[in-house]
Amino acid sequence: NNWIHGDIKPMNIGIHKWVLDQTSIVLLDTEDAIYAPRGIVTVTPGTKGTVGYISPERELGEFTTTTDVWAVGVAAIWMLLGRHPWQYRVNPWREGEAFEGNRWLFHRHYDDAMKSIGQCEDKELGTAVLQMIRHPYARTEEQKKSRPGCWMVLQTLHAGPAGEGARQKRIRTDAA
Repeated sequence: NNWIHGDIKPMNIGIHKWVLDQTSIVLLDTEDAIYAPRGIVTVTPGTKGTVGYISPERELGEFTTTTDVWAVGVAAIWMLLGRHPWQYRVNPWREGEAFEGNRWLFHRHYDDAMKSIGQCEDKELGTAVLQMIRHPYARTEEQKKSRPGCWMVLQTLHAGPAGEGARQKRIRTDAA
């Protein structure tokens, strides 16, 4: 629908309905959402979002709706690891020496998070999260690939082994 929330983080995700097979969420704090009729937005560094959840390209070039996918990926890492994967007072992806000096630390934390998520017992979940945090400035070719949109992430999560649907996967997990 070409809308970018722009500030997805755990505090802006609310539970709308919490019932097995019918769980739904609602995004909060939508007053700064960005309408992108062309699907692309030109950066305005430092104007919106929360440091730690803003995708790298959001500060350095044009960005798309997949910037929200990045933020959901960061929130997923926080849930899986029990901590935020990288936390800074300044955004390492903004232009300027004061910001750029923090990129090496970002890469170190990013690499550590990738390694931890790669060892996730739920391989589909691990794969989906790693795809969600792809960015053009990554050190590995796999992570430099384009970030999937929401629909592709959901397909990865719902596929499960041998193309199982989400319901069958849940039944298999519950029975174990």
